[in-house]
Amino acid sequence: MVRVQPVARVLTYARSLFAAWSLAPLALGGVVLHVATTHAAVRASAVTPSPEQEALDRLNAAAYALREARGLTFRLRTSADGILATGTPIIDYAVTMARLEGPGGMWKVRVEGEGRRRPSDQPLRITAAFDETTVTWVDHEKREVHTRPIRSARGTVTQLIHAARVPEVMSREPLAKELVAPEMFTESSSEADGVACDVVVVRTENKVAATRWWFGKDDILPRRIVKSVQSASGSGTSTVEFLEIKVDDRLREADLRVDIPDGYSAVSADDTPAGRLGLPARTVNQGSASPGSPSTTAGPATGASQGRFDPSDDPSNHRDPDHERPLDLLFKSENGTEFTLSSLRDRPVILCFVASWSLPSRAAIPRIEAARTNFGEAAHVLALTVRERFPDQAGEFIRARGSTARVVPVGDDAATALGIRILPAVVVIDRRGNMVHAVQGMSIDDWDALPERIPRSE
Repeated sequence: MVRVQPVARVLTYARSLFAAWSLAPLALGGVVLHVATTHAAVRASAVTPSPEQEALDRLNAAAYALREARGLTFRLRTSADGILATGTPIIDYAVTMARLEGPGGMWKVRVEGEGRRRPSDQPLRITAAFDETTVTWVDHEKREVHTRPIRSARGTVTQLIHAARVPEVMSREPLAKELVAPEMFTESSSEADGVACDVVVVRTENKVAATRWWFGKDDILPRRIVKSVQSASGSGTSTVEFLEIKVDDRLREADLRVDIPDGYSAVSADDTPAGRLGLPARTVNQGSASPGSPSTTAGPATGASQGRFDPSDDPSNHRDPDHERPLDLLFKSENGTEFTLSSLRDRPVILCFVASWSLPSRAAIPRIEAARTNFGEAAHVLALTVRERFPDQAGEFIRARGSTARVVPVGDDAATALGIRILPAVVVIDRRGNMVHAVQGMSIDDWDALPERIPRSE
């Protein structure tokens, strides 16, 4: 049986009270009258909340419903048009989610269906399960079942799996960014997936994008998300639909297992870019931040990041002769042109890792521009964005905050190769291609000390 969420029960009870009160008999001169006022009229007679307060109330109620749920099932479908069409994978998955036991209660998610990176691509069959740390998927073409750390999984199939990760819904703190948005309001109610819904509009800081949420009036669960973008380069929308979404608290982790089909082989190896480059292993001291929390790992999030490299983990302290070989990485610029780290050997390189979803990263971008200006021709400064849902907008995000540094919209492989887990992060590479300095979770003091870390002559 589907369990009604507590917040839904509260709203149902409140409405029943309104109905009972509205039908209370009124004795006027011995004549009993029943006033059949509607729920809307009762609300109008009271103090009407502002559209901003109504929006915040809906978001808080939805966040509470998602946090309380122990299991969810729905069909996840995406689409896009305009300038967002090329950067938005098209997926149609049956999704099952069960909350894992333990602190924080992260989600385990299983997806089954078809996906395409672009409208012109042939659809790929997708069977996968993932949580915040690990992903398992079936490669039906090679007849293999792979298991990888989620941050080292690469390829078209894993990109389509990642498209099913809707952080606003699947994170431990759902709707975290939306609840602190600078602008929000409600619109007229409408239907989504045949369900009457409240519509909430949330605008980002730069007001380039507006996101509309459809929440079911009865269960407060999301039914649709539509993101609209208006910029100098054009306009577009992306849509995420949660069809037939239901709460199912009977689901357990075992229900989401990906079995190995007959004739398939299991593959589980640490074949990460870092391993292929022969880089030393690194451990990260995350301080008081909770493991896997959005603010401490290179994944969509909010909040201040306090995680830092352990001093013994600074690459400049790892001078093992067996690993003393030039580092090389492949980058792709905004216009699609590929270039390598070795092509920048004429001067030191400063790699700055940031993300649009990371509040500390946003604050760091003016510091990146200051570094670019201060070093001038003495160093290359690259801004690499990590785990962006819309990489084609990364350059606009960087420039809107005042930096003209060279942008690498998809810096995920470089971040994985260099062990980057906390943003913002800076890695300094000397002319020989060796790492001489690295800090994750850059503080103001770290930025101020950066000039001392740049090799001026070799």
